[in-house]
Amino acid sequence: MTSGPASPPHRVYNLGNNRSEKLLRFIGILEQELGVKAKLDLQPMQPGDVPETYADIAASERDLGFKPKVPIVVRLEGTNVELGKKMLAESGLNIIAAADMADGAQKAVKAAGGSK
Repeated sequence: MTSGPASPPHRVYNLGNNRSEKLLRFIGILEQELGVKAKLDLQPMQPGDVPETYADIAASERDLGFKPKVPIVVRLEGTNVELGKKMLAESGLNIIAAADMADGAQKAVKAAGGSK
């Protein structure tokens, strides 16, 4: 019998956000960016629905010192564009900038190893 390593050779870390994000806020941003109005059919909570979700980042905080500094949705508009860019640049996050939603989608697919 052969024994394996004492500990797993790899670990998986959740690098999400430990703060809940509002779905309607996210939909509103998409509406504004895409220039369309979403057709919403708001229903009461359904079986299996949860009132809010967020990432459990305890292991990544403990092992990596990871602490999210920016919300999931980051928009740079208005009078604080330069301050926002400076904060993102100083955050230490590997950020790929995009001109708009379409450009961002293409860059996300490319970064994930999809089409070039």
